[in-house]
Amino acid sequence: MKTATKSDRISLAELKRLLDNLNHSDSATDKKIRIGMMLQYYTALRFGDCSRITFDDVLNNNKFELVEEKTTKSKTITVNSTLKKEVAKYFDSGEFDFSDTIIDYSIQYANRRYKYLKVKFNVKNYSDDGNFRFSTHSVRKCSLFEVYKRAGINVSLKISNHSSIDVHLKYICAEDDVKDAYMCL
Repeated sequence: MKTATKSDRISLAELKRLLDNLNHSDSATDKKIRIGMMLQYYTALRFGDCSRITFDDVLNNNKFELVEEKTTKSKTITVNSTLKKEVAKYFDSGEFDFSDTIIDYSIQYANRRYKYLKVKFNVKNYSDDGNFRFSTHSVRKCSLFEVYKRAGINVSLKISNHSSIDVHLKYICAEDDVKDAYMCL
């Protein structure tokens, strides 16, 4: 089911395929976008919040505190080991300081680049309907959907800071899961 939002959820398989393509690229821009996507996926944060995370936050800590811009709620982020390893490789490949932010580009630039990559790598959405609105928010939706599938709706809802289950299910494009649940009985 399509949402009324401006972006659709990318499936985890497509996100992994895209990240793999970006990893094999020689382009520094592709590497930069890749690490930003990974940061967003492994934290389930909005792009704006991810753009405030420093190398120090990820590389020298197992957890860090962040106040979400939109909700102004404080959140403790646990650093995933895969993310830490990938950020370390990225850090070692450039001339960065620990105080530098990992994402050093605007959301407008990221969204333009995502649209370009969608075409370049023929990226599909989770329903493969051909009308994929791919943006930075698509990665967050993917992350929250994976949490929903693996840990349940309550955990995914808490991580997202959404106000209701209905809003959250619509946001992560999981309304059909609820309808399909009746078929399992």
